[in-house]
Amino acid sequence: MVIVERILSVLLCLLLLVPAGVVTVWLPEAVREYGAVVTVFIAALLAVTVRAAFIQPLFLICMMIRFHALIESQPINSTWVGYLDKLSDKFRQIAR
Repeated sequence: MVIVERILSVLLCLLLLVPAGVVTVWLPEAVREYGAVVTVFIAALLAVTVRAAFIQPLFLICMMIRFHALIESQPINSTWVGYLDKLSDKFRQIAR
């Protein structure tokens, strides 16, 4: 899942180079002198924003679903229950 997320993020960054190029054309001449650097910077900013808003939550949900599917039939380890009960009263209250 992590590899797919990284590949999708790189593809997203490459895809966002086109709108970043359009934005770069609209910028003043003084900024356009740095053309490729500005375009890549704008594309990276767009990619980070879109990745944080859509891709990361989607893959987090996928990993949580996979985790819960794997642990669904596993029994609770009584050693850990006893250890957590010793740590805090709040853990004992959760069990009730």
